[in-house]
Amino acid sequence: MFAWARALGSGGSSPRVAGALLRQALCKRTGVLVVELCDERRLNAFTIPMIEQLCAALSHAACSDAVRGVVVTGRGRYYSAGADLSSVLTFRRPSHLVSQLRDTNQGLFDSFIKFPKPIVAAVNGPAFGAAVTSATLMDAVVASETATFSLPFAKYGVPPEGCSSVVLKELIGEECAIRMMGTENWAPTAFEVRLPSHKFFLALN
Repeated sequence: MFAWARALGSGGSSPRVAGALLRQALCKRTGVLVVELCDERRLNAFTIPMIEQLCAALSHAACSDAVRGVVVTGRGRYYSAGADLSSVLTFRRPSHLVSQLRDTNQGLFDSFIKFPKPIVAAVNGPAFGAAVTSATLMDAVVASETATFSLPFAKYGVPPEGCSSVVLKELIGEECAIRMMGTENWAPTAFEVRLPSHKFFLALN
């Protein structure tokens, strides 16, 4: 975790319980809640349980008078490996699978789009797919020197998600967006993406 993010949440924390894929720490002095993705075994991938816990944490934070803002970060080497749908790719009716994936994705991205307080992605390492697209929906993105941003949609033959076909172009320009989402599968570092915007991929030590 970023040292500053850890310091922000040093005023208190919720204990990690069995089955929990997130760790939360609220600084009572500042009202900043640090939400840490901590499923290191899966590289903090967005599994269905992870998405459900993350959405629940943001829903609670949105309604809590004690929370004034949120920082989302990852534990370990990765921010997040993106979507891991292995838990739902079982033998079931295609219509049920499609509806579950649609509802899960919509719930995840809506949690960031509709979040009523300042929310920041602190990208501590490589980020893939949904981890990148959800980060661009937050109010700001900061990144460590080891962070990279990969959108392998074309590689896997899936359409862009999380409003990325619109948002990414606005944030980093059309040329960079095409390189990231196209067959080149460019995964830039924070230093390679420059934005004249408050949503700047800012590199922090």
